Amino acid sequence: MKAVISVEGRTLSKFPNLVRNDRGNQVSFTVRYENDVPVDLTGGTVRLKFQRVDSDVAKVNGICSLDNPTNGLCSYEFKSTDLNTFGVFDAELEVVLSGGTDISTIKLGRVSILEDLV
Repeated sequence: MKAVISVEGRTLSKFPNLVRNDRGNQVSFTVRYENDVPVDLTGGTVRLKFQRVDSDVAKVNGICSLDNPTNGLCSYEFKSTDLNTFGVFDAELEVVLSGGTDISTIKLGRVSILEDLV
């Protein structure tokens, strides 16, 4: 599986940088099989996870909203505690299909949460 990332309707080639203490940012994902066919997420769950590169503790571990599950579309809105620490994080989506037996991890690469200006 793979994921197409978009923010405000723009498709991105990689996960965007974020700014510490921002709120209400939303990122969308279209989950697809390697042959570009959308994954039917109906009855499943998708989790967005961030883990700081120098830690083994998850910083973000939140459930995505299934916006159009039959076409593999989901989104995540960042909470205030998600972006309260700056640094570099590994990001991934954990996709659990209906029935819970098929679990896939999609690596999204590294994400920087930048320090906000005073």
